[in-house]
Amino acid sequence: ETYGADHVTYVRNITDVDDKINARALRDYPDLPLNEAIRKVTDKTEKQYLADVAALGCLEPNVQPRATENITQMTDIIQALIDKGNAYIAEGGEGREVLFSVPSMDDYGQLSKRKQEDQQAGARIAVEAHKKNPSDFVLWKESAADEPGWQGAFTVGGESVAIHGRPGWHIECSAMSKRYLGETFDIHGGGLDLIFPHHENEIAQSRCAHGTDVMANVWMHNGFLQVEGKKMSKSEGKWPQGLEPEGEVHASILEALADDLNTVAAIQALHALANADSPEFAASANLLGLLPKKAEISEVLADSIDSIIQLRLEMIKAKNWAEADKVRDDLAAKGVLLKDGKDPETGERVTTWEVKR
Repeated sequence: ETYGADHVTYVRNITDVDDKINARALRDYPDLPLNEAIRKVTDKTEKQYLADVAALGCLEPNVQPRATENITQMTDIIQALIDKGNAYIAEGGEGREVLFSVPSMDDYGQLSKRKQEDQQAGARIAVEAHKKNPSDFVLWKESAADEPGWQGAFTVGGESVAIHGRPGWHIECSAMSKRYLGETFDIHGGGLDLIFPHHENEIAQSRCAHGTDVMANVWMHNGFLQVEGKKMSKSEGKWPQGLEPEGEVHASILEALADDLNTVAAIQALHALANADSPEFAASANLLGLLPKKAEISEVLADSIDSIIQLRLEMIKAKNWAEADKVRDDLAAKGVLLKDGKDPETGERVTTWEVKR
């Protein structure tokens, strides 16, 4: 047996090295060592994240390393890349940088299926003229005298080079995965948006530094929650109503959704709450996407009729006639009459409604 909790090492890293975080740590806690200052800055966000993944039922990792605790591991990999001719030091516009040489890796781009000659499109040649190739990426970047950073000691051609700076984003993950999972491991996960450049660059760093054929045997990428056909993100300025509802969601709704997203049972539970005039109805309906505007049952249903009708149509498609009839009867009891018919062009079932006079 080679699976199960006793046979799997699960590593979930905390990427707490970031220019914005570093700057805030220096500003808010100038008298503390950098790592301690960063910990204070990121503590609140980390607690929120851990609470969220616990609420989602995610398994706890065996190890949860921080980037700030693996700086030496990063500089070690960078040194190996310099020694093997895969990295070089250049004078950038904001100081010295250690850069990964993408052309030094013959099969760069296998994960994202991108050819090296395609990587130059959109490169900021004028800003990044210090690069030997526009697609070369940062491994280590020098910090200004008033910027936070760590001491990076590198050897190039037998000469020692000290660069007070901070690591690039990609090298952090290569260092932590190598430390806790080895030079190669079985499964690497992440979002689809990380395939390029992040995961592609992780592979390049790790394989070239360690001389391995693969970094991970399997790459698994998840999609995104969609809002009106677009990826949900904070930058969109809107989150779907129903994810941070006011009031308490009734346990019966959560139990139904936890049962393999049993939406039929959830609707049943919601109707029970409506009939009982439950104070938990509004938040429960909001969680299901019914978007109530007021807590009064009649007005909530009036605002949500179209959404309820759509759910009823899904019940009919699933041949759940009893529940579909119950939805119709419940609405009728509240003065809303449903009329079923067919779309004259498509032949699909359509439902309209009117208020009973």
